Amino acid sequence: MTALLPAIALLAAADAVFLEHSSMVTVTSESTAVEISSEIVIPITSNGVARYSRLSVPFTRGFDSVRVTRAETRPARPGRSDASAFVTESPRASLSSQWRLESSFRELLVDFQGVETGDTLLIEIERRVDRLPMGPFYSYSFFFQGRDSVASSRFELRLPPGMDVLIWGSDAPEPVETESSTGRTMVWRGGAEPGLESLPFRVPVEEEAARVVVAGADAAGVSAGLSAALDPGLPDQSCLEELDSIILAEGPSPVRLCSWISRNIVYQGAEIGTDPGYTPQPPSVTLSRGSGVCRDMAVLLVALLRRAGLQAWPVLTGTSARLDPLVGSRSFGHMTVLAIDCGDSIYLDPSLPYAAPGAGSLPDGSCLPLVPGGRGLLQLPDGSSADTVTITVRGILSASLDTLSATVTADFAGGAENLWRGMMSSLDGDRRGEALRILFGALPGSSLELVGDPGDADGRISVTGAARFAVPVLAMEGTFAVRLPGLEQVSQVGSRAASLVLSRGDGRAVLVETPLVEVLHLSVALPEGCSASDASAPEPSVGSGYRSECTVSGDSLRLEERAGIGPSRPSAAEVADLEETFLLRACAGARTFILGYGG
Repeated sequence: MTALLPAIALLAAADAVFLEHSSMVTVTSESTAVEISSEIVIPITSNGVARYSRLSVPFTRGFDSVRVTRAETRPARPGRSDASAFVTESPRASLSSQWRLESSFRELLVDFQGVETGDTLLIEIERRVDRLPMGPFYSYSFFFQGRDSVASSRFELRLPPGMDVLIWGSDAPEPVETESSTGRTMVWRGGAEPGLESLPFRVPVEEEAARVVVAGADAAGVSAGLSAALDPGLPDQSCLEELDSIILAEGPSPVRLCSWISRNIVYQGAEIGTDPGYTPQPPSVTLSRGSGVCRDMAVLLVALLRRAGLQAWPVLTGTSARLDPLVGSRSFGHMTVLAIDCGDSIYLDPSLPYAAPGAGSLPDGSCLPLVPGGRGLLQLPDGSSADTVTITVRGILSASLDTLSATVTADFAGGAENLWRGMMSSLDGDRRGEALRILFGALPGSSLELVGDPGDADGRISVTGAARFAVPVLAMEGTFAVRLPGLEQVSQVGSRAASLVLSRGDGRAVLVETPLVEVLHLSVALPEGCSASDASAPEPSVGSGYRSECTVSGDSLRLEERAGIGPSRPSAAEVADLEETFLLRACAGARTFILGYGG
């Protein structure tokens, strides 16, 4: 029972506790190693049972040899016996379900039978890294924290004589090092750690967790080495005519060339090259097949840009969390493009269904340009200043002052447009009207429609229509207080973000996946008998990232409101500013007019 005490104190927010969490890595060369991970896990909630009843061990055939050396359940409830898990191999489900199947991407599925809360799961996995994709750049990351509680952790690194590695840590314990004739050993030991929550608007667990990373080369060395393997060089002669015809039709604009690829090349897996699953197809193959994955599209875009006379390079990025300072061949899950146009750096992702202009086309994060001679990690620009939703509402109050009947238009730019395209593309046409009503906070009976095709990357989308909004009204002596709808009511995307950020209350970092700027122009005519001559408007409200101003003009009330939701990964001070923005955005007093009514 005493062994459980360190864990019991950590159970409040976790679905499971790791009594033991350990890895031992034996590096044998620049590109080969043996990685053995051992876990003792106790699921303590139904979510924990669901998460750990089936485990996936991904690997790449031809590079890794993986086997589960131990997987069994020790039941907590009397009368049940120990049971071994079933282990099967299959294509990686996350790829095949999206028609992105590449046959070298495999997974072992470990199925524990009849798991109950309180059972103990024992797991040991051996992975032999036979060689690395793209180039001999080994790296390994060990996390002392995760979504669930950890009672104790241990990471052991074994190096052969004469081999050195680079080490980077974030809140990692100090290692204990020993050396002998067989090589050098380093051991990191971690104590009890609480689970880290994985929720919307949280920085990914992989970024928050205490961890240590070991690698054989720095980022610039990896850039130089992988550039030799992945940069396509100048376009090959077999497709020059086709490249020229595309440039003639689209012009030399990087954004338009990127958009052409996103429209005309289908995202679908392919097996080609020295390292199947990683080596890009030549541009001629991608054009003839009309399909490829991110690396194939990126290489084609680089070829187009260089043919158009621009400088361009492939860029490797992660797929979720920001990259750590040390990286290796296995650190990247995505390839994009860096282009130089009129002296400006533009990051482009031709695999996205919608090619937004400029840096806003990619999420904020770090990336590795593949430049001959090498280049360190770069930070992608935020680009949120161009990611704007502009909502215009013009209408008239009812005689009872409690309903606003109005026309609504909404226009989008940058990341905001991508966000709305994604939301609308996932809905059938006959369901979009009701979704738009809810997203704009309108009353039933409103009629809003999407203008434009959300699947047309070259077209624009907007929202227009008629809507009714509830207006709280309070009768006082000879006057009325009328609270106009603001961003809190008419922009439910931002209001959802506000509710998630303000409910955290723990001071931890947040991640804004789609930074945007909300702008509202509201003009409200008063009904007959209601005079604006004696109306009073609230004082302007200004804060970091927020501004609102109410005015009385003739027989109309006007509200101009602007709120910035971002940047993507705000600092502690920027999180405080974001919280202030949301609080000011929700302030009813900043939208309340005092009216005289003689009717």
